[in-house]
Amino acid sequence: LDVSRLWREVVADVAKEYPEVELSNMYVDNAAMQIIRNPKQFDVLLLPNLYGDIVSDLCAGLIGGLGIAQGANIGKDYAVFEPVHGSAPDIAGQDKANPTAMLMSAIEMLNYIEERDSAEKIQKALFATLEAGVKTADLGGTATCSEFTAEIIEIVTVDNSKAIVLDKTAFFPEGGGQACDLGCIAGVPVLDVREKDGILWHLCDGPLEVGSTVSGQIDWQRRF
Repeated sequence: LDVSRLWREVVADVAKEYPEVELSNMYVDNAAMQIIRNPKQFDVLLLPNLYGDIVSDLCAGLIGGLGIAQGANIGKDYAVFEPVHGSAPDIAGQDKANPTAMLMSAIEMLNYIEERDSAEKIQKALFATLEAGVKTADLGGTATCSEFTAEIIEIVTVDNSKAIVLDKTAFFPEGGGQACDLGCIAGVPVLDVREKDGILWHLCDGPLEVGSTVSGQIDWQRRF
């Protein structure tokens, strides 16, 4: 309690230097309940180390678990980016770990050092992989860590200005899930078509607008 009182006093003193920032205090047990009931009421949570460790895990649980929660320790001159989770010794060597938190931490680091193009490329590949249904066991999927990572690498190595992912409705009976004639999509030549995990991937010789349709049958789910 002495540490908590000191924390509150120091925060109040520092807050005087930033009058434009609204400051309110809350007991940590009430804060935990409020985060679950109405997390949108919070902008930034400022907590000492012990409370911060507990509440950060609670917040991770709200978004899907520690496997997707990134972390950043930003100081005046240096910054360290790492997943919120620990080493997970219970699954070590089993190829079960979810690399999302590590990748999100790396994306945050790249943005911090202003390597924004690289950050965006990795983030779009990561989100496209998740949207395609490729997930590790902690997110209800069946992919191993290696399979999940390989999927992201495959997307990253494709020219992002040309890659298009179609919804599962893109299958045609006459093709049996495979393309019979590459042809053109919305006037753009199709260079390659591959099927993987129930999703048809089209590599086009140029970008396509989100929402483009072909004969009124195909809706584009995402362009990345």
